[in-house]
Amino acid sequence: MISTCLKLVAIGIVLLSLSTAFGDAPLLINYQGRLTDDGGHPLDTVVRVTFRIYDSPNGDGVVWSETHPSLTVTDGFFDVFLGSITEIPESVFVSRFRWLGIELQDRPELFPRSRIVSVPYAYETIRADTAQYSFETMGGVKHWTAIDSILYTDNLWGLARGNSASVLFGDGAYTMINFGLACTTGVGGLNNIYPAVMSGYKNVAGGNYSFVGGGVNDKAYGQYSAVTGGKDNIAEGDYSYAGGHHAHAAHNGSFVWADAFDTTFTSMRNNQFRVRAHGGARFDINDDNWIEIFDDGVGIITSNTGARLTIAGIWANASDRNLKENFTPVDGEKILEKLRKLDVTQWNFKSEDDSIIHIGPIAQDFYELFGLGNGNTTISTVDPNGIALVAIQELSRKTDRIDSLEAQVRELQRRLDQLIANQER
Repeated sequence: MISTCLKLVAIGIVLLSLSTAFGDAPLLINYQGRLTDDGGHPLDTVVRVTFRIYDSPNGDGVVWSETHPSLTVTDGFFDVFLGSITEIPESVFVSRFRWLGIELQDRPELFPRSRIVSVPYAYETIRADTAQYSFETMGGVKHWTAIDSILYTDNLWGLARGNSASVLFGDGAYTMINFGLACTTGVGGLNNIYPAVMSGYKNVAGGNYSFVGGGVNDKAYGQYSAVTGGKDNIAEGDYSYAGGHHAHAAHNGSFVWADAFDTTFTSMRNNQFRVRAHGGARFDINDDNWIEIFDDGVGIITSNTGARLTIAGIWANASDRNLKENFTPVDGEKILEKLRKLDVTQWNFKSEDDSIIHIGPIAQDFYELFGLGNGNTTISTVDPNGIALVAIQELSRKTDRIDSLEAQVRELQRRLDQLIANQER
């Protein structure tokens, strides 16, 4: 029979939150114990041990557990890493009150449970994430002030990454941020207001309130201008944006995005949205409705409806039979009668110059006569074409009847001429 007497030698935990600061810290708890028989003699054996972490000393609230099926005991001692089989989540230690329970073989869990506490130097972690602690470890260097969990620069000095060959221009009246490498905020001889470079290489934020997020050789010169990243981009206009590769927002309020092609792409006027996308631009309303701008060799604008603007500049309406229903014959004679009543005049749009002249009907008149389309303020390109084709067909039929009548008249005239000629003989 095996009796047990476990003695807690050491217990500790490496906090998950510190793993990024100190490398790949082991997320384990080291536990050592001693196993004896009833006489207190140390054992040499192999046992199954289950470890559980509880949220109370007596309750059933298990927050983590793992079983080591074959734990080797030598001269009474064993050593185990808790978490080596089942990872111990960071959430296990959101509370300072946790207890360790141990079960040997199929025996009842040892009682009482052991409270999990800190090793002495773990007390340092109470202060490690505070600004005051960081400040003190720097020796209280001037130009810095620690308040609660925040480090402040004194006298509105700028912030920069150390040993980066970066430059912050200005007299310290406004805070600047430069966390790039060989980057520049502000302009020599000027006192720019709050420019910022967050990362990257050889970037420049040279305008008031300008911003460069990252990338290489990106420059934001305009006031309130921005380059979020990419390479060789320039936001020169006020309130401008440039991104991608070789984008140049040269005008105020311009937005320029350039794809990976290695040529400069520049705005053309103030407040312009300009995008270079050799792979096309697609706007999806949902999975079934979309418009795409892309040269596929046939069209440059296409949509899910099948309509498109061809590369020759011709708008092609969708007219597939499979898209249509409720086919009804059309009375050509009635169409002609309605056409005779339709006013077709010459006019110009109010939004255009008076010199730009058009010819056509008014939408209200067209809708009143034909009732086509989805309202009385627009005329589609489909309906007038259809009306014209019906009218042409009807006129063709009339022309055929006229031709037939003319042929009959000619035959009657021939016969009349023959009768006259016979009487004269």
